[in-house]
Amino acid sequence: MRAIYLPNEIFDLSQEVHVAGDNAHHLLNVARIRSNDSVLILNGSGTLYESIVINIDKKKLDLKVISIKKIENRNLIDLAICRPKKEAFELILKIAVELGLNKLIPTNSAYSQKFPVNDNRLSKLIESAVVQSNYPFKFELDQERDLIKLNFEEYEQVFLFTNQTDSKFKTPLAGKNILYIIGPEGGFSEEEIQLLKEQSKVHIVSLETNILRAPTAVAVGAGWILGQLKSN
Repeated sequence: MRAIYLPNEIFDLSQEVHVAGDNAHHLLNVARIRSNDSVLILNGSGTLYESIVINIDKKKLDLKVISIKKIENRNLIDLAICRPKKEAFELILKIAVELGLNKLIPTNSAYSQKFPVNDNRLSKLIESAVVQSNYPFKFELDQERDLIKLNFEEYEQVFLFTNQTDSKFKTPLAGKNILYIIGPEGGFSEEEIQLLKEQSKVHIVSLETNILRAPTAVAVGAGWILGQLKSN
């Protein structure tokens, strides 16, 4: 369904919603919305407002809320990504939203990439992915931090994926607060690997794959976790 993102807004049944600016431009000129078409309003709180178009002007339109649906809270899966190149990082950001992750933590490691960050561009990428995927919750892009400063204690489970055979993963817990870590394109340093192995909450999971590009590894890791949670 065509959607717009109005963060933190709350609406009542039958309420009229006036849409202008970038949202109106998207609906009118990109989505080619017409009168009586359906539009989903997302506010980041897990509430979905289905509406219909009741009036169209050149640069604005009016919607009427016809149903309200509350989505129950979900597993909170965070991603710590050791920064790849800029293009890969931006793709990962969009993938993380589409996968329904809760938070992305840009992480510095010995071999991670460095590049200037445009916060406005990243916010627009997140909003675009939210609208495209009809993501019902607020997605958070966390502050960048060093690998050694990740707070593993705030999670029930932490997963590190590798294509090597050195694994200490046994049986996953049915936790709802999960972090998974994807390393940089150059891999982790020996010191970083040792640090991660020493963390009691870190499960090192061996996947029988070739070396994956960072965006592919993000999707594979999330799919593995979601599959494990579903099977429990």
